[in-house]
Amino acid sequence: MRRVIEFGKRVILAECEEKRCDLILGGFLSLLSRFGKEISHLMDKYEIPDQILLMFKVGNGDLQGMYRVHSEDISKHLIVIDIYTRHFFVYGSEHELLETFVHEIIHHKIKSEKKTVAETSRAMRKLTG
Repeated sequence: MRRVIEFGKRVILAECEEKRCDLILGGFLSLLSRFGKEISHLMDKYEIPDQILLMFKVGNGDLQGMYRVHSEDISKHLIVIDIYTRHFFVYGSEHELLETFVHEIIHHKIKSEKKTVAETSRAMRKLTG
């Protein structure tokens, strides 16, 4: 299942291979609705390009994200984020999805995993209080 999401000045192409795609994409859209202004600000701060390919995939464990680095030229126009999980949207997983998405946004600009984790923690405190 694919869904094109117009998000401010950006376009997110969300793809899902999980059985519960409607639930997953609905949860993601809910997060964009609730935290849209803050997420948009983060995207501007970390220079996220106008196009985002977001792919939800079946994984082996809990929620994990992967920011895929292509060439520097491609990264100026398009970023690819994979989100893997075995368990989508059990109690509390919306917060986990938000944190994973924010982490991958920050990872676009900050290459160090350790620094990205620290910055994600700060950003999440601002987002969720």
